Amino acid sequence: MFSLLARLFIPDYKNYSKPEVHRAYGTLCSAFAIFLNILLVIAKLITASLSKSFSIHADAINNLTDVGSSVLLLLAFFFAGMRPRPDRPFGHGRIEYVVGFIVAVLIIVCGVETGRDAIRHILTPSSLSFSWLTVAVLAVSIGVKFYMSFFMLSTSKKIGSEALHATSIDSMSDTISTFATLFGLLLFQFSPNHWNLDGWLGLFVSVIILKAGIESAKGTLFQLLGTKPSPELIKKITDICMDHEAVMGIHDLVVHDYGPGRLHVSVHCEVPGDRNIFELHEAMDHIMLELDDAIGCESVIHMDPICTDDKHIAKMREELQAAVQKYGKDVRVHDLRLVTGITGSTAIFDCVVPYDVEPDKAKAEAAIKDIVRQLWSNTIAVVKIDRPYV
Repeated sequence: MFSLLARLFIPDYKNYSKPEVHRAYGTLCSAFAIFLNILLVIAKLITASLSKSFSIHADAINNLTDVGSSVLLLLAFFFAGMRPRPDRPFGHGRIEYVVGFIVAVLIIVCGVETGRDAIRHILTPSSLSFSWLTVAVLAVSIGVKFYMSFFMLSTSKKIGSEALHATSIDSMSDTISTFATLFGLLLFQFSPNHWNLDGWLGLFVSVIILKAGIESAKGTLFQLLGTKPSPELIKKITDICMDHEAVMGIHDLVVHDYGPGRLHVSVHCEVPGDRNIFELHEAMDHIMLELDDAIGCESVIHMDPICTDDKHIAKMREELQAAVQKYGKDVRVHDLRLVTGITGSTAIFDCVVPYDVEPDKAKAEAAIKDIVRQLWSNTIAVVKIDRPYV
């Protein structure tokens, strides 16, 4: 159903990397979710009134918050697609992350309120009224919510939307909680003593809602704070750079995320130091154009010249790299230069030290300098500690 709607209403619907396609998918998902959730709210409120079930009523209120969440998400995709302005040159794409976080907070609030009411129903339980209409409504609700979770998750992967991914998690939690409500109603009707676990199941529903809200909040908050790019994106950037014969290696890759479809990429490309500077510059221009076209980003490349005809420096680089990897397997050396004096030499280089190897830059620098002293007793190290951003 959703795939049919996408083909009907989204031009170029398979070109997921285009910002306008991303926005169209987000808008369609949100609008479709609003429509389905409104139907579920109406059906569950009527059913809760007939069956006098608190857990069904709690489920209906949860779906009502889903309507509000989807409206916020719809507005987020609208504002995120606004053009950049002079005072906001990176656009408005992060609004999607902000609204996703707000939605997550609303889910958490709903979970807390549901839990509080559930405890009240545990202390003073009310009688239930069984009907097959209620069973049918809940069964349909489970199917609808599972389908919503499926198309939200599928779309979030296609367009790379954390907000839609969070909504898909919420829909799956609704599926589980509605199933628990249905189980409680059937247990009441067919158990020998008519066990009434309505309040306890309402409490279970509240836990599911809280868990979904917390997971959603973490995902969107981390997007706002800044996260590592995906391994697939790192590989794609690396492959594009390394496919050019002028590039001998890359380092200091940084991806800045200003919202879906608004990536800024910077990378250092190692190039032969004896090549013509104009030819190398032209090669870097070609790589940037290829990156921009393949990934839909704004890219910047810094060239690092490498000495390719000095066997002594090449050997030192290999020895140093092998030595620092004993400090940490992901520690890497680049931009090694050697200044030779009468009494000794100075090795100048950058060293990438991950935070999990040594969080303190000063300690990391001292450790690397000590490694150099042990490796070459007459060599002083001038080290710049870098951090990995991928």
